[in-house]
Amino acid sequence: MKNIYYIGYRQGDAEASFFNQTMDGYFAGSITELGNNKRGNIAHNATTRIQLSQNVEFDERNTKIMREFINEKCREIVAKVPDAYFYPYSPVYASYVPPELQDRILCCNNPRAFAVLDSKFQFRKIFEDILPFAPFEYVVGAEIIKRLKDGTYPNKKEVVIQRDYGAGGFGTIVVSKEYFADPKFKERSIQEIYPRETYLVSDYIESICSTSLHLLVSNNEVHILPSSVHRYIEHHKLDYMDYKAFTKLPKDMLEQAYDCGYKFGEFVRTSKKYRMRGWVHIDLLFGKDGKVYAMEANPRFGGSVGLQNRMFRAAGLESVFEYNYRAFYDEKTDFADGLKKIKPLGIYRHAVVKRNADGELVSVEAEHVNREGFDMTLIREEDGMYTHSVYELQTEDEE
Repeated sequence: MKNIYYIGYRQGDAEASFFNQTMDGYFAGSITELGNNKRGNIAHNATTRIQLSQNVEFDERNTKIMREFINEKCREIVAKVPDAYFYPYSPVYASYVPPELQDRILCCNNPRAFAVLDSKFQFRKIFEDILPFAPFEYVVGAEIIKRLKDGTYPNKKEVVIQRDYGAGGFGTIVVSKEYFADPKFKERSIQEIYPRETYLVSDYIESICSTSLHLLVSNNEVHILPSSVHRYIEHHKLDYMDYKAFTKLPKDMLEQAYDCGYKFGEFVRTSKKYRMRGWVHIDLLFGKDGKVYAMEANPRFGGSVGLQNRMFRAAGLESVFEYNYRAFYDEKTDFADGLKKIKPLGIYRHAVVKRNADGELVSVEAEHVNREGFDMTLIREEDGMYTHSVYELQTEDEE
């Protein structure tokens, strides 16, 4: 099957080699929000670099724009390539494929199951007796506003207030004494709460870090893959410190994390109602109390899929997209031997850059960052600055 087209928000995710920005040969092309319209790419925002789908649940206008764009481009591709198939980043992007072409979608978990797990409420209800969670309650917005105003939060306890859906910190407020001492923060926090909406309110857990535990779920097994440690850096950008940083976490906590991963993986592997296949990840919090807490799970590729692709390629393996395909459709594939070969370590970073007098993009962070690792498809303007992705590979000897 050669005529497979990737659908997602970033062209770079479809390209397994970030050393020279060339396609890996697996996809015939890609339809993305951000891209450069080269190497088979069809981008919605090749010039403006504006990402529309961030937190798509809350922006019906942008969702409509991307749905219409992907609908149109899928039809155009099939008109030219009758045997074309589409490989989505997640079930959200699969829903943008025209109804008459839905049977051409590959590697897509049940959208209904995805929607249930994507809900923080439902995730805790389903896995409350299986996974460890920080103490939580469901509270209507009007009651939260009352508690914020009368000082129940944060004087009696520090809490994390979350909307049912959100990504990358969107829809999440951490209410602590330190932050709430700022009157402007208090006022803004109260304004962000919708009185009639129900929120998830969890006890604040002081943490070492948060992680994404990557899993490959096939018909027969659950494999834990090189995973990520999240780290916030300057400018509120997020680093994914992959593999090396993860394996250096406390051994007893890693055992707890792996236990969470296997329990979640086995549940979705064997469940009829919530059956999942392929690449999924579960987000965990490593608390300073020595306990690991589950936060949420997603049956899709994560933000560091580009780095994961580089790690697979550096180990002489096929791309993660090919592994994912086989987990969905090939019952006889033995993944274990190949996954043992993954040795390279790396960092995926959202860096900040600006244009110099010559119009060139120059990093305002670390000068030693490998320029060949730039994923220029992710550039977008923010207050006169630009962000982009940087992928770096390290060796076993590097710190």
